[in-house]
Amino acid sequence: MKQIYFQFILTTSLSERITSNKCQLLSKLNYYILQIIRFMSWGVCLFFICMITLVAFIWYFLHLIGQHYKRNPNDKFADEQIIKDVGHLMGVEQGYSMNPQVEPKYIVGIVEFISEVNHEIQLPQVIYLVLISLLFIILLFIGFVEEPYSYTLNFILGGLLISVMGFYGTQTVNKALINTLLWTDSHEICFTYLYNAGFALSSLLISMPSILYVMTYYFDRENWNKEDKIVGFLMGMIVACLIYRETISIMCRAFKTGSFGLIKTDLNLFKSYQNISQLTRLIYMYSNQAGQIMINYLDAAVVYIFINVCQIQLLKNSNAKDGDNVNQNYLSPVFWFSMNYLFLMVCFFLKTCFKDQETRSFAATNTRWQVIIGAVISFLVFIIFPQITIEKKISIKVDGLDIINIPEVNNIAVSWCCILGIIVNVLHISLYEWYTSHGCPNVRNMSLASVDRVLNMNLIFNSYLGDLFASIPLFAYISLIAICYKILGFLGILYGACGYFSLYLLYGVIYVIGAQSSDSYKLTCFGHFKNNVQSILFQLAWETRNYMIYFKVTNAGTVIMVAISMIGVLLFDTKAVKIEDSKGIFGITIGLTLAYLIKGLNTWAVINLSKDYYSIKKDQNKPINYSEDIRLSDYVKTKLNQSLIYVLCNIVTITLIVLLLGGIFGKDFLIGLLIGFTFGIMIIIFQGLIKGPALENSRIYNEVQEERKDRLYLMYVSGETYGYATEETNACPLLIYLVYTVTLILSVHNRVVKV
Repeated sequence: MKQIYFQFILTTSLSERITSNKCQLLSKLNYYILQIIRFMSWGVCLFFICMITLVAFIWYFLHLIGQHYKRNPNDKFADEQIIKDVGHLMGVEQGYSMNPQVEPKYIVGIVEFISEVNHEIQLPQVIYLVLISLLFIILLFIGFVEEPYSYTLNFILGGLLISVMGFYGTQTVNKALINTLLWTDSHEICFTYLYNAGFALSSLLISMPSILYVMTYYFDRENWNKEDKIVGFLMGMIVACLIYRETISIMCRAFKTGSFGLIKTDLNLFKSYQNISQLTRLIYMYSNQAGQIMINYLDAAVVYIFINVCQIQLLKNSNAKDGDNVNQNYLSPVFWFSMNYLFLMVCFFLKTCFKDQETRSFAATNTRWQVIIGAVISFLVFIIFPQITIEKKISIKVDGLDIINIPEVNNIAVSWCCILGIIVNVLHISLYEWYTSHGCPNVRNMSLASVDRVLNMNLIFNSYLGDLFASIPLFAYISLIAICYKILGFLGILYGACGYFSLYLLYGVIYVIGAQSSDSYKLTCFGHFKNNVQSILFQLAWETRNYMIYFKVTNAGTVIMVAISMIGVLLFDTKAVKIEDSKGIFGITIGLTLAYLIKGLNTWAVINLSKDYYSIKKDQNKPINYSEDIRLSDYVKTKLNQSLIYVLCNIVTITLIVLLLGGIFGKDFLIGLLIGFTFGIMIIIFQGLIKGPALENSRIYNEVQEERKDRLYLMYVSGETYGYATEETNACPLLIYLVYTVTLILSVHNRVVKV
């Protein structure tokens, strides 16, 4: 409207009254004024991005500084109480003990002990990251990537981002566990504190990736004029995630799988028998404290950058790259999500607006209203701001490829794709909550399926539930992809993914509430104390763990949609590719096979690590000293090394298939490989996200039924153990491998065929 207004005033009205020479001068002046308006429009948007990320950054560090409590290492009472109540590390002369009056402070020692173990493995993680990065950089300079210098710089910055986020995020999680135990006086105070911790982590999740990504983009554009090489930034993040996310994920899954059955056959965590070593208990607590929250948060950071990289890769094939508003078009998703974070502060101030004396209904009501308010906010954001940032008359045209051509990008069409993504996301989380919640009939029927003569009936029921009920979310998801493609082609699928991902910051907060309340409750069981704190934490964990599925479903669904959009990028680049040829069909077959191969390798890693316990012979009879004991640290370092080997097996397998077979069969094969791998991962994930949480929550439902424990409790334990391995092995880790495969093919497809 501003452009039309100036055009009318400066050309139409005045040109009728001045001479032709003055008209030419005024025409030039008009041009420069319009350019200033365009610059100011994006300049204002860029200013908002910088200010919002700065606010989020400050918000996070204020929360981190506010978590000031630290146990005094000279507190002899705490150490003596730990030794008295918890026993020896290896279970020697442990016996039964319970002190219901024990204060939460001495459990702080356990949390900080596990935190120190995490700090001790940071140096090996940095060393592994440097070594693997060097191997990748060598491959870059061999000739697999065009312009390796800019790619390498972006690669280093992406790895640095994940390293810093992993360090600070882990600190926040550990301190939040401590303060949850110390500050819990009522369910409202506990819920408020956990929400604050989650919102702080979400602030870190939007601030650091946004500001570093924007800075890298402008640096590349000014120095190399190759902003599309920002894909190296994404590759650096993925390689760092192999160390900070995937090795920890495999290790903690193995820890929990190996230790959970031993602990849970004790009937509950309040009792302590000699057959359960203290090392087993510490391993179980370590698997929860180190292996839940940060894994999914790092996934969300990768997904966020994945969306922005795909935006650049798609628009570089359009006429937008030659327009005056190229930066505005390329960085528009950063602006959308930044504004979404700003308006989601409304949810922060309304986090406990609904009062209730009962803890579970209080948590459920406020959580559900958070989602409703957040969805309305995202709806408004994606109606308004695409009209400002997406330039009109963008078109993508390639002769002979009508399947990928977009005659004209309509701003209203962009908003429609985003809104459809929001609607399907809310539908998905509602379905998955209904499928997996312990308060819903599906899980309740599963928990009642086991009978005396058929103990494994709950596992059979779980297979039925995952296979049958995955069809409805899949139908809605594929319908969303088809509608968005019909509206704006592959670019529409990307904008549908933006809408689908729009609530990820809020879901991250809800995930923290569920995970932290659950971990805090387990710590109270670990320390054998019973008081009001334990009751509050149990009820919060009972209710909010049903909503942890929101975050995982959103990450998974977004990655698949963006990967499909990246298939469009490869089609743009290759132009004459024929997927229907034998090479393309062979690539699809190998891609589907590769998806199940990676799933199998992940399961194999968990099996081997969980059953092969590392024997610690040094100082077995030494009592616990949380300030000096190194036995758990040695154990974790050993398992970290073993986990890394399995991760490298997966990565080497994918890399060799892409480089060798891609070089032999060409680009048709590579695109077919990506299609098959993407859809194979999609099917596995949508089933795994039902089977795993449903089994875990069915055990919770049965655990409170005292009359069923004697006969069927061992089966419930087996169900949750299997459920945890199913959810994490079949679903969440596969996202990183999918993003890695897409990024690798995108990076090397032009060079690998020539080589």
